[in-house]
Amino acid sequence: MFGDVSAESRILKLFPFRNVFTCFGKFAGTIFVSANFRIVPDRFREKRNTISMKKSSFYICLLFCLCFLAVGCGPKTARVSGRVTFDGTPAKDISVLFQAISSDGITAEPAFGKTNGKGEFTLALMNTKKKGAIPGEYAVYISWVDPEPGDVIEGAKDLKPIPYKIPPRASSGEMTFTVTEEGTTEANFDFETSKESYKPSGV
Repeated sequence: MFGDVSAESRILKLFPFRNVFTCFGKFAGTIFVSANFRIVPDRFREKRNTISMKKSSFYICLLFCLCFLAVGCGPKTARVSGRVTFDGTPAKDISVLFQAISSDGITAEPAFGKTNGKGEFTLALMNTKKKGAIPGEYAVYISWVDPEPGDVIEGAKDLKPIPYKIPPRASSGEMTFTVTEEGTTEANFDFETSKESYKPSGV
């Protein structure tokens, strides 16, 4: 039928676009392989990002847990509350400071409270604000706190008159109080001004 024409020539005559299809196939294969090489790293990158996010979340949770344990495992405190009165009248805006008396060189964190309109106060650790006070022996310092402090003019503060007749011993540290592990609601300081000495210290 085709005479002496070679088989290859006959195929080319029957399929003149064979080379075009071959080139197209090679080109498509190249694109497919290239696409795969681009996609695979992206998949691994997404996996790595997911793992990194999980690790970050784990470490953040661990940090919060450690902080919680640090607060929870702090020094044990006992609830302490009471009142301050002068001649039976509740004293408002009175600062109550418990300063630990140390006999072994280890000083507990001070505790602080401020009286309300009923003369009542509740102690909390001064630095950590944890409610209560660490059991032990304390020197007590009581003073009035101006709720509306005046302006400082030329280095001198415009002081207001103290509304209560606070005896010197209230702020000298000679008053003491023992905080037990059970705590107390009776840390009361009642001053009878007629029986108090108002002479300056050392006189």
